[in-house]
Amino acid sequence: MKTRLLRKLGPLGLIGLAVLLNLVVALRPNPVIDFGPFDLTPGTTKQVTFQAGYTETYAIGVRMNRETAERMYPCTVSVDAMQKAECKTPASPWPVVLALKASSNGRNLTGEITPSTSLAGGQYEGADTYTWVGAHIRLATGETYHLDVRSIGRASSLQSAQPHLVISAAGAPGLMESNAIGQMIALCAGILLLAGAAIWAMINERWRRTAAA
Repeated sequence: MKTRLLRKLGPLGLIGLAVLLNLVVALRPNPVIDFGPFDLTPGTTKQVTFQAGYTETYAIGVRMNRETAERMYPCTVSVDAMQKAECKTPASPWPVVLALKASSNGRNLTGEITPSTSLAGGQYEGADTYTWVGAHIRLATGETYHLDVRSIGRASSLQSAQPHLVISAAGAPGLMESNAIGQMIALCAGILLLAGAAIWAMINERWRRTAAA
């Protein structure tokens, strides 16, 4: 009886295990948290509450349309332009300046925020987006944080670049690589489990036909 039940449920168990394995990997926290549109008008404040997915140093910044930002401020956004002599003292300096406050469970963490080491400390994400990094802060997995971000620069002109407030751990050494490896392992294991389920089902069918003969 147990053997017969195992034969019937075995393939379903392997399929369920494959789905569960890939679901666990798929539900890993995104290293980048996008808090949506951010008004860069001087004096505008955006308050957000979130939970950190990793114990890593997160970059706090503004993600925007790369083409628009590059056209308006090439000396900051364009890798080619920033090497030119005129960009040593650009006519239009980068306007985004943020005042930041951070807290977690009643603890003031503002003093743990460190400014970005360079104005051109941006992150390029494909051909479409550019993220200007204004500061960094070390966060812990599972902790809930409250962030107050105030625009204090004359950056209203960049509204056409559709700015979004983001925090990102994507720059942490090895994080994206480990996520990619985990996804690849889960995919391969899932394929093997599904193949095993198919073989098991075929063997069961042969046993059933043999028993019926």
